[in-house]
Amino acid sequence: MNKQSENKTLPPANLSVPNGAQWLGIGQTKMWALIRDGEIKAVRLGSRTLLPLAELQRFQSRLVNGEAA
Repeated sequence: MNKQSENKTLPPANLSVPNGAQWLGIGQTKMWALIRDGEIKAVRLGSRTLLPLAELQRFQSRLVNGEAA
């Protein structure tokens, strides 16, 4: 198996804000509010704001358990 086909099977480590919002099923405005309020931790890479997939999964788990906004 070559490297290019291996990369296609890995989930992304980070998502853009629009993609992260879509992943959670919320709007971008709500996503920015969650980031601003510290509910979801984002990282900056140059001018981009990225959401670690693990952070989105953590937030989703908190939602399911009734612990998050």
